[in-house]
Amino acid sequence: MIDRLRDPMRALAIVESAIGLSALVMVPMIGWMPIWLTQLLAGQRDSFTAMLVWEFGIVLLIMLVPTTLMGAAFPLANRLAVAVTRGIGRTVGTVYSVNSLGAIIGSFCAGFVLIPWLGIPGAIFVAVLVNVAAGGLFSLMTDSLTPIGRRGTALALGAAAVASVAMLPGWDPAAMSSGPFYAALRLPEQMLASKEKMA
Repeated sequence: MIDRLRDPMRALAIVESAIGLSALVMVPMIGWMPIWLTQLLAGQRDSFTAMLVWEFGIVLLIMLVPTTLMGAAFPLANRLAVAVTRGIGRTVGTVYSVNSLGAIIGSFCAGFVLIPWLGIPGAIFVAVLVNVAAGGLFSLMTDSLTPIGRRGTALALGAAAVASVAMLPGWDPAAMSSGPFYAALRLPEQMLASKEKMA
């Protein structure tokens, strides 16, 4: 599919921007996750298999789009690198090495710098802005847009990311630390007790 693309740079710009914006959609979903899990697990607590299936489904729902787009970015980067060099093997190896190095540095910075400094939502926001900025940079380098279109696309992406980050609601600390498994086990008993009191 990548070999049939007329402008891989534009495709990479779209993919990088979509990575950031789709990760941004994850933020409120993660905030709602403890409530979802509590409700789902309360109804499935007698079946460990059902609990695992529901957990897997929720994680898949949240992570599928960003991770798929991340996987799509790598072959696009390879395609662009091979187009400007002669040695395919050496070029792919270089891109793979840079990708691995970036993953290591990114993991270190997230775990030891961004999360302690900004918290998990703040670290996600930084990652979103970096990906959208990369998408804007790649859009400036594409050949299928006019110079005005390139600049307009880059500015629009940046404005959309900043506005979205500013408008997103924060996480509820009580919900995030509620312990869905423990709450799910107690929820039916609490509901039963409340019904008996009402009777």
